[in-house]
Amino acid sequence: MLFKDQTSFTSDPLSFPANGAKFNDLWIGVTGAGPVYVDLLDDEDGVWRTYPELTFSSTTGQLLTLPRGEFRVRIAAATATTVKLQW
Repeated sequence: MLFKDQTSFTSDPLSFPANGAKFNDLWIGVTGAGPVYVDLLDDEDGVWRTYPELTFSSTTGQLLTLPRGEFRVRIAAATATTVKLQW
């Protein structure tokens, strides 16, 4: 999945395919200044939450381990930023 040349963007909620795993791996590649956030939906209270480990402020490629459930990508960049996700 690719979000190309965005400056202000929030994706629709995304989720991993149902495989019964409690955690899933997500590779994220960021090209640009960011910041880019991966928000997690808390299934207990329905609030989107962001953590420091899921905030990216420069070009990077990282493997994330996320809990089962929904997540979204938010981009709040001063310059065009591209985000690529693979799972």
